[in-house]
Amino acid sequence: MARRVSARWLVPTLALTLGLLGQVQPAGGAATKWSVALKAGSGGEAASLTAAPPPTGVTAACVSTTGYTIKVSWTAPAHASTYNVLVSTTSASSGFGAAPSGTGLKTTTFTSATLGAGNYWYEVAAVDGSSWTSSDVVANLETTISTTTPHCKQP
Repeated sequence: MARRVSARWLVPTLALTLGLLGQVQPAGGAATKWSVALKAGSGGEAASLTAAPPPTGVTAACVSTTGYTIKVSWTAPAHASTYNVLVSTTSASSGFGAAPSGTGLKTTTFTSATLGAGNYWYEVAAVDGSSWTSSDVVANLETTISTTTPHCKQP
């Protein structure tokens, strides 16, 4: 038998929680830095966090022309503690998902597993220690894995 939960307790709790917040908005109009101002007399504490800026100089290159792997490299931005590498076999602007073993990286390089024939695009995002993620940056160009020699090539 399903149990019903009364909404009469939810509404006052939500109102109390929202009543503590005075204002939540981007600080200085920047989309990556938020500030929370508490109403006077509340017992809470406000803090301001800055998301890591996106990585720069993101490149993807064949490890060797006879191989089936791609190495992605980038320059570390300030405040980044880890990185997530995403891959697409669709295009440079869509179809991205986490690359196998490409999340939570602590280095500024990533080498793919052995890849099958197809076209690959890579993106990298920086994550700061509080799990705020930067925008994704697409690598410099598409990389093609072919069944004919050279196996790995870039247009």
